[in-house]
Amino acid sequence: MIQNSKGLTLIELLAAVSLSAIILLLAYQFLFQGFQFSKTVTDKTLLQQEANYIMVNLTKIHQSSDSYTIAFDQNPNANYIKVEGKKTITFKNDHFFYELKTSTSNNSKIYTKNKETFYPKLTDVSIELTIYNKKNPKLSYSSKTILSRIK
Repeated sequence: MIQNSKGLTLIELLAAVSLSAIILLLAYQFLFQGFQFSKTVTDKTLLQQEANYIMVNLTKIHQSSDSYTIAFDQNPNANYIKVEGKKTITFKNDHFFYELKTSTSNNSKIYTKNKETFYPKLTDVSIELTIYNKKNPKLSYSSKTILSRIK
């Protein structure tokens, strides 16, 4: 038998390669999950920002106009929301679908018609805006508010 053991045996080499592969696989899995989570959080934040932007502008229009019209190409799953009051604003993002519901007198929610006119001096408007991510429709954000003004 050879008494000189300065090198690695095949078993030692295979054990080292196997252990390295397991460690790299676990590290990759951890990083991949982190990136996926980060993307989901970013997409959710974009939905929230879009909803807040729309709600702020709807509130301003409701409080400053005698009447205004909200129009869609379809509801639900609208590609844009167009609001015509003292000024016209179109909310459109190619990554989102929009859905708008209003409350009826018995507090049930119904989809807003594709084109509906509101009269802020006569009545308050209770709305629920939901925005969906087109690539992942399970990812959505809803915002509810009552648009009112001093009459």
